[in-house]
Amino acid sequence: MSIIIILFILIGLSLRHVTYRPSTLWGLTLWGFLHMAGGGLSWNGHRWYEIMFYTFSESYRILKYDQVIHFIGFLVATLVVWDLLRPHLTHPPKGHIALGITVVMAGLGLGALNEIVEFSVSIATPHNGVGDLTNMGLDLISNLLGALTAWIIILAREKRALQQPHTPHRQDNTRRTRKNKSTYALLTSITVLSAALFLATLTPATNILGSATYFTQDGNLATTTPGAPFLQK
Repeated sequence: MSIIIILFILIGLSLRHVTYRPSTLWGLTLWGFLHMAGGGLSWNGHRWYEIMFYTFSESYRILKYDQVIHFIGFLVATLVVWDLLRPHLTHPPKGHIALGITVVMAGLGLGALNEIVEFSVSIATPHNGVGDLTNMGLDLISNLLGALTAWIIILAREKRALQQPHTPHRQDNTRRTRKNKSTYALLTSITVLSAALFLATLTPATNILGSATYFTQDGNLATTTPGAPFLQK
């Protein structure tokens, strides 16, 4: 959560000078919402973060809710890095390989900062659910896949932008429209994240999502059943 807060503060401070894509801000909102839901809500007595979407291996806990959130989160974080960097580049940007390495590594740097925060939490707070070194390694791999996917999206956007005619007047209007949308998206994002925080305190509800697989505390696989309580304080 700390990285999400840092990114929101960074965006808020730089909004007058940087034109963020609204899709980047919506992605940041989605990340924050799913992150808080994963930590604040439980399914059949287990946090959403412990749920297995698919069991690729019993030795390595893949594919967990946590890993999907890391993928989404640092895909979005890498897009934020690009929006910050883009105004300082030529049009079109040159040196895609070097630029791609720089942007992806910046996204991974934010991921590493997140792991440092989690490590600090694990030292200061017992029974924090942060996980072991294997969990950290799988998180970092998820971060890498998310950052690489973000760079593929960025390249596709830049290629599409080159195919569209650009005039100074059109560029000014496009920039102004995007800045207005960015401001609206930022304010709405804060509202949605506040609602997500409230959602994490809801009273018990009914499992409407069907069955799910998760790891129990003794390391065994278990499966929920449809209709079982899953929203608990």
